[in-house]
Parts: sequence; C-alpha cells; structure tokens
Amino acid sequence: MERAIFLYYVYFVFTSLLDIFLTATYISTVFIAANLIKLRNGNYEYLISESALLFVIFSMFLWFFFIRVFLLILELYAKKFIVRMRRSALITYLKSSRILLPFSQRHFSQYSDGSDGVGWKQRYLQERRDIALEFLGDVKKRVPIHDAVRQRASINRKATGDIHCPTLFDDSYSSNGASGFDGNIIHTKLVDDLVDDLLQDENAMDKLQNVDFSDLPLLDSELLGDDVSDEATLRNWLKLKRDTADYQSYASIPESERTAWSAWYLRHIKGKEGN
Repeated sequence: MERAIFLYYVYFVFTSLLDIFLTATYISTVFIAANLIKLRNGNYEYLISESALLFVIFSMFLWFFFIRVFLLILELYAKKFIVRMRRSALITYLKSSRILLPFSQRHFSQYSDGSDGVGWKQRYLQERRDIALEFLGDVKKRVPIHDAVRQRASINRKATGDIHCPTLFDDSYSSNGASGFDGNIIHTKLVDDLVDDLLQDENAMDKLQNVDFSDLPLLDSELLGDDVSDEATLRNWLKLKRDTADYQSYASIPESERTAWSAWYLRHIKGKEGN
C-alpha cells in the first residue's frame, strides 16, 4: 500500500515538472521568434530567412505536441499500474489483517475458474471449509445458532402440549363432532405410530401446503386404501397439520419473507413474544 502511494506521488511530481518545462519552452520559442523580426522603416525585416523562422516555430510546435501525447500515454499506463499495485496491495492487506470481516476470503479468493470451467467448485468447497473452521474455532459465533435450535425445540414442545391431538383414525371422531371422541378406545400400535409420524414430520406440510379439500377423494384411496370410505380422517389430519404448521414448518412463512435467516428470525421473535 505504501509503495503504491509513493509511486503515485512520484508520478504526480514528474508530470507537474514536465508540464512547467513544456510551458516555459513554448513561451521561450514564441519570444525568440518575435525577436528575430525587426521593424525597419515601417516594414518587418527578418534577421534570418523566413523559411528558417517557420521551420523553428513548426519544429517547436511538433516537439511540444509529441511530448504532450507522450505524457498522455504515460499518464494512462501510470494510472493502470498504480491501480493494479493498489489493488494487489489492498488484497494482500485484507488477507493479512485481523480486523476484517470474517468472510473476506469469499471476496478475495485465490482460485480461478480454470481452463475446464469447474474451478469454482474447488473455490466453493474451500470457502465452505474456511467458514466451517471459523465457526468451529470461535464459540461466540456458534452461540446464536445453538440458541435458535434450543428456542425452536422449546416452541415445538410447547405447541405439542397446547394442541389437543385426538387419534384421527377413530371412527367416532369427525370434523363435525369432535366432542364425541372416546379416548378409551384402544388402537393398534401400527396406527398410533403412523399418527405420530404424521405429526412429527416437518416436511409433510410443505408437501401438502397446496392440497385442497376437493382433492381428498384422490388421497383417500392413495393413502388409506380402497377399504376406507370416510374422508373425515384425511380432513382432520390435514386441518391439524395446518394448525401446527406455524410452529413446525417453513411453509408457514410467506414466500416474500423466505430468506436465509427468516425462519430462524420469525421463530425466535415469536418465541419471545409468546413468553
């Protein structure tokens, strides 16, 4: 960084001195040309031949013009060189500094795309490893992640305890008469396990988010078989999944708010507001 700044000052001083020299030379040329002409008897008389005087003036003009072009080219190359030097020095400084953002390696990577065009895969994997090692080496960075996991588990446990979850495969239970449910009916372990799996599956709501009640006859034979003719079972299960989706599923978040951290943020804020 210091070297690039020093070269910039050297270039500035050099071009300034050269501009002063060219200006003085041009003024001197005009002054000399004027003194070569002598006024005698009301007429101008050249002390030297007219062609020689024109040659001197034209030569100085060409010299001045080419020097200016040379200065312009020098300025362009100097700017490119200085920018390149400053950029390389800046990258070196950013990589060696310890007061940078933790993800600076993602912006200044030493990998190129490669001749086969797959170099980005190696770069991506290396960046993932660097970030993982960075989080593993710093406990403070892992605290928000662990807090989010514990907060979500707490919210799910609270939601499971607050929501009444009857056994859906009981024939006496329906969407129109939930009060008629007899909790003393003993069901097989297979049915209970199936209900538990449906309630615990977080991906089920994502899959059935767009399922309408008019589609239940199709799901009736697909999921429960042809022996079951009542749609109340699927209707109640779908309603229960929609009720618990606010606590368990990413599908409950509006699409406009689905960013990388929105699920964590909404659950975290909702948990604090609920308490």
